[in-house]
Amino acid sequence: ADQRFSNSPYQLFVGAISLLDQLQSKNIKIGIMTNGRPSRRKVLEQLGILHYFSPELIFISNEIGFAKPNIGFYDFVNLIITINRDVVLVDDESQNCLSFQEFGGTAIKFSRSDEDMIGKILLKF
Repeated sequence: ADQRFSNSPYQLFVGAISLLDQLQSKNIKIGIMTNGRPSRRKVLEQLGILHYFSPELIFISNEIGFAKPNIGFYDFVNLIITINRDVVLVDDESQNCLSFQEFGGTAIKFSRSDEDMIGKILLKF
């Protein structure tokens, strides 16, 4: 096993698996846009959620050359999928949400302390 991830600081929020299951059951393509290194795929695998994400919809800043909220990041994503209001970003950084909305997407500011976070996300679908 890869020791770098044995004491991983990454933890799923309560209800994350349920949310991913519900989105998947609605045949919604799920992607991820993350700032970080390619090792983020290993983190997703260690968390047991990599299989929820469409491989072509995994966008990692170090592979792209730009990080959120830089417009270059969204320019790259837009080459793969057309960003419009039907594309939803859930992010815990306000600036990332704002820049994504300015690009034409829909954004939800994620908060672990919001007990109705899952409901708010599901309302978009």
